[in-house]
Amino acid sequence: MATTMGSREQTPDLPGAAIPFADSFQGLLGLEVEEVGDELATGRVSVREELKGARGAVQGGVYAAIAEAVTSLATAVAVSPREMIAIGMANDTNVRAQVTEGVLKVTARRRHHSDESWLWDAEVRDQRGRVCAVSTMTIAVRPRDRGR
Repeated sequence: MATTMGSREQTPDLPGAAIPFADSFQGLLGLEVEEVGDELATGRVSVREELKGARGAVQGGVYAAIAEAVTSLATAVAVSPREMIAIGMANDTNVRAQVTEGVLKVTARRRHHSDESWLWDAEVRDQRGRVCAVSTMTIAVRPRDRGR
């Protein structure tokens, strides 16, 4: 089942979240979640100066962070009704092209899932449709700590 969001202000806070989405690292990135489902997740980030490295292009870690943010969120939304949480476990991101302006669009597709982890492939494209980064994400699924 997919949920369409539209903007980061509309992104629902997860049950048990310690801070609101808008105040989280994902909010700092400026991530706008467009769709979250158990097989597909999409989002976008507007390029701005704070996301660039010294040479003026988007810093490589931003691509990794975007991929992890949408795949962790999609996994979390899917597993939270079972009192489980999602935690980024492995992130393999390859930057393919430099971007200096515009919008980055991420599309993540789930490749596999089990009771303990979900595997996702993500592509980040620029506004011209050029593939800028590709990622393979493994998201761990663990019981929610009730002691928090």
